[in-house]
Amino acid sequence: MRKLQAKNSYDNAVRNLSDNRLSLGMASLKEAIQLDPENAQFHNTLGLVYLNLGRTVDGQAEIQAAIDLDKNNPDFQHNLGSLSPSRGSSTMRSSPTRRR
Repeated sequence: MRKLQAKNSYDNAVRNLSDNRLSLGMASLKEAIQLDPENAQFHNTLGLVYLNLGRTVDGQAEIQAAIDLDKNNPDFQHNLGSLSPSRGSSTMRSSPTRRR
């Protein structure tokens, strides 16, 4: 039941962020993570939002949390690698939610 609620919160977050309702999107993302803290995609998405807001440290921490939960996801690895000063700015990637 909690995973379904988390997925619904995540879907609401994506809709709100797509509609430029940043505060609602962030609140829904944080709710999704609270309900399902083991979902790597939720952490990755929050990390990308933080990065877009210029909150690099918070973004890096969330993307690292995503990698810790799903070490084999190349998109998460790419996103973290894109933060390296030697690589410069790059397009960040979000992958579909994976079930664990």
